[in-house]
Amino acid sequence: MKKKSPFITKDMGTAKAKHNTQAEERTAIFGAFESVLASIVAGLRRLADNRQQLDDPSTIPPPTLLWQFKTNCEALIDAFADHVFAEYLLEYRKLLKIRIDYPGIFDVVKFNDIIQQATQHLKPNGAMPGIVAIDVTSWLRYSHEKQFFEFLSNIFKNHGKIMFIFYANTDNTIDISNLETTISRFKKVKALCIELPDTAKLLELMENTRLKNYTLQDCAKELLISSIDEIRNSNKNFQGLDEILLMAQDISADLLNSNIINGDVTAAMLAEYAPNSTYVEKKKKNIGNNSIGFNTSK
Repeated sequence: MKKKSPFITKDMGTAKAKHNTQAEERTAIFGAFESVLASIVAGLRRLADNRQQLDDPSTIPPPTLLWQFKTNCEALIDAFADHVFAEYLLEYRKLLKIRIDYPGIFDVVKFNDIIQQATQHLKPNGAMPGIVAIDVTSWLRYSHEKQFFEFLSNIFKNHGKIMFIFYANTDNTIDISNLETTISRFKKVKALCIELPDTAKLLELMENTRLKNYTLQDCAKELLISSIDEIRNSNKNFQGLDEILLMAQDISADLLNSNIINGDVTAAMLAEYAPNSTYVEKKKKNIGNNSIGFNTSK
């Protein structure tokens, strides 16, 4: 029996419209965080240009990043990768995302196996992923352990052409500082705290993505800003970008079900999303999902 690949295969030929929509969404997400990421992208541009002046550019590996998300912003990783790949700032132009949960399977053999499978999956000729993003949230308090040291030693020794983004969803700056110290034993890294933009910016993101067919009137904007504030301030498990984009998707679906395909949207049309609505109350009580084991996604 053929072993099932853990990676998702996308038929880009038959899903071109969907791909374009997703690409546009990632572009909008990057735009919402551009001021935070501008210096990183500028540094990658300089590095890419200057490496070409060397006899052997491979002697200078890509930088390693450490991102702290106080609220879920994982969608930003895809947006960042798209932006970097579009400018050809890395040798390879594929993204691999991995989550390793403590005390799940965490060893160099498993990681090498995943890299190999990703290489075979991403391109028939075995192109390496340009960026590997690793969620180490569950390992924050255990970054001093021997396994973690061996893991870091291996990936930096054997995968020098890959840009690694370590990231964690936490508001604990001490844990992030300790993780930064551990990674710095093997590769220079500086932690960057990435927070969600203000609510007005999040609403703008909703308008530029899943609500782009509509024009929100001022009253509708005020209603949604109040509702978003209510959700993000009342729920410690607020799912950040994912939850904001899902809310926009729900609104769009309801409007379509009401035969409203485009045009102006008023507050009255969004009554189900008012701050005191059942929808918002459920969001406020939403519980975040915890996962166990070893998970990979592309």
